[in-house]
Amino acid sequence: MKTSIIAFCILILTAACKDTTPVVSYDNSPTDSSDKTAPTILSTSPSSGATTVSISANITVTFSEEIDSSTINTSNITVQDSNGNVVRGVVSYSNRVATFNPISDLSYFTTYTVLVGIGVRDTSGNYIASLPNTSWSFTTEANNDTSAPTISYSSPSSGATNISATTDITITFSEDMDPSTINTTNISMFDNASNSVSGTVTYSSKVATFSPSSDLNWSTTYTVMVGVGVKDSSGNPMAGGGGWDFTTATSMSAVRPTISAVYPTSGADNISLSDNITITFSGAMDTSTIITSNTLNGTNINLQDSSGNSIQGAITYNNRVATINPSSDLSYSETYTVTISTSVANSSGNTLAMPYSWSFQTVLNTPTKISAGSSHTCAVYFDKSIKCSGANYSGNLGNGTGILSLSPVNVTSISTAISVSALGDFSCALLSNKTIRCWGQGWSGQLGDGSQTNQYVPANVVSGISNADYLATGSSWGHNCAVLDNGTIKCWGENWNGQLGNGTGCNNVSNCPSEYYRSLTPTSVSNISTATSVSVGSSHTCAVLSGGAVQCWGHSYEGQLGNGTSYSGSNSTYWSNTPVNVSNISTATSVSVGSSHSCAIVDNGSVKCWGSNYSGQLGSGSNYTCTNNSSNNCSATPVSVSGITTATSISAGNSHTCAILSNKSIKCWGDDNAGQLGDGSDNNTFSSVPVLVSGISNAVAVSTGSSHTCALLDNQTVQCWRQNSQGNFGDGTGVTSSIPVPTLF
Repeated sequence: MKTSIIAFCILILTAACKDTTPVVSYDNSPTDSSDKTAPTILSTSPSSGATTVSISANITVTFSEEIDSSTINTSNITVQDSNGNVVRGVVSYSNRVATFNPISDLSYFTTYTVLVGIGVRDTSGNYIASLPNTSWSFTTEANNDTSAPTISYSSPSSGATNISATTDITITFSEDMDPSTINTTNISMFDNASNSVSGTVTYSSKVATFSPSSDLNWSTTYTVMVGVGVKDSSGNPMAGGGGWDFTTATSMSAVRPTISAVYPTSGADNISLSDNITITFSGAMDTSTIITSNTLNGTNINLQDSSGNSIQGAITYNNRVATINPSSDLSYSETYTVTISTSVANSSGNTLAMPYSWSFQTVLNTPTKISAGSSHTCAVYFDKSIKCSGANYSGNLGNGTGILSLSPVNVTSISTAISVSALGDFSCALLSNKTIRCWGQGWSGQLGDGSQTNQYVPANVVSGISNADYLATGSSWGHNCAVLDNGTIKCWGENWNGQLGNGTGCNNVSNCPSEYYRSLTPTSVSNISTATSVSVGSSHTCAVLSGGAVQCWGHSYEGQLGNGTSYSGSNSTYWSNTPVNVSNISTATSVSVGSSHSCAIVDNGSVKCWGSNYSGQLGSGSNYTCTNNSSNNCSATPVSVSGITTATSISAGNSHTCAILSNKSIKCWGDDNAGQLGDGSDNNTFSSVPVLVSGISNAVAVSTGSSHTCALLDNQTVQCWRQNSQGNFGDGTGVTSSIPVPTLF
């Protein structure tokens, strides 16, 4: 027993004395023993600090040697604007040069930062020599657009014949237009007797549509005119206007088919991976020219990705609508193009006048959940994978290496994650089948699979849990908990202070058996059957019940159980190994537990906190005494946080707390010895009342770790602040910041 305690203390002291100077550490053991030289960046285009860069420019990086092309991707080469928004693009590689090709033009007069991640390696396996040359910035040109817009496509096309009398006329411009100039004054239509055709004009995504008020005449030539009053978004008028003729068919039987509508629309983005693609024709079609069970068999309708690879699937037809149903989900962050050939014919045998094609983009694979741990951060992505960054000496990142990463890396073998919890030096994920897998430090049974060893990739599923609904959040170093779908809670890991809530523990117990001070597999929390959420601290745990009450269990030296008990003498009872009711809270909507304090949001949007207050983490602006030592600042019952009335989410860190307000801003309070409040003050003290986090007005989630905090924003990006010496932020730099900075999550 003494040996275990001594070993534990040595471990803690060693961790506390670690050098926190920002460093880059990675496995640079080459697969080819003759080459041990790390690749470097020889040149970039645009160069660092370049200005007036064209908005249509590609970004190129020239390396000192040949690079493993599998490492040249959008995870390792990223571009962000000055607001931290990630630029969508495609990365290619050839002959030592990586090229980032933005999917659309960059914005005018905007500063962009390019980052080459440390995951890039040469063909011998050497990782790129990192800081300071792996990131640089450039600024695009001002909007000095003087080019006149042009018509890039029209339907019907110039000189087209056999056009339906029920057709609409569409005009696709070369650039975004001023919608106020797209009207019937500037876009008009006449028959061959110079009679004006009445109709309406609409505009969307570079496309103007003229819809005649009534059917056109058969066997008639019509002229469409686009006047010089039509202007682009920069105010440039059409050069000389434009006009063209087309002729309607003699009758419906002679009409060529046209495309009436498509889904997704041309240029659409954020399209679901599972969506089908539909094409609506102007009339009944010859199904033999459309239907196929396999689009790869030389069909007349083709779907391709940005690399020109045809996508396999089936095409069906019903009531003028052809539907492409890909055999498997499309890929994230990909541009797809649909092409319809002129072999497609209608039921009269008339074929499409000209090929038709359009492109759309699938949804970005962006974070949906974020969790900050002791010195690492993890995020669940749209595709249910998980990426983590930061310290990795216990396998925190779950990628099998044990080597820290300044940029997010994929957790091995996780593809169905619902949520993730980064706790101390280990992490756990709740999966879609309601099981849980953990990885990282395991000496106290934190991984829940019966083992006590560190796991550098996700371990076996947590034993005995197949119906979890909610995975604990918080700042635990040695235990974890989950709410099951029947409202009960199971916990596992360290239990010295009764934090597992099963009626055991070792506080004040002589010769305590190991089954009391830890559990290697989940054990049921006593007397809870209506839990909705749970949060874990370093040595205590709290849960919200369905009626709004909060119960806590574990250590209460500084009143962190909230039931009025705390340390009052050497023989006093200041822990509970079963749940106790938190005083004066009956309408809680959520609870978050820090190292030695706890906070809850109640139904009116206010926040109440209890426990330790030595760094102002209770947020009330006052001091309290709850132990027999008057120098201790703590409250054993809940106190109101000052000035918070619209909280929607809360997260308690080691000794500070942050809350999202209804306007999506964030306020934090408590310890600020290294800028963890995010207001830029970095004043090496603390704030006992909430302060506004700098520059964030669109937060949807916040997570406080031991030494850093991260927020998920409504544009699906992540910003973090405070400690970053081990890559906690995942921004690729390892540079600490007292205000939020964009990351690569």
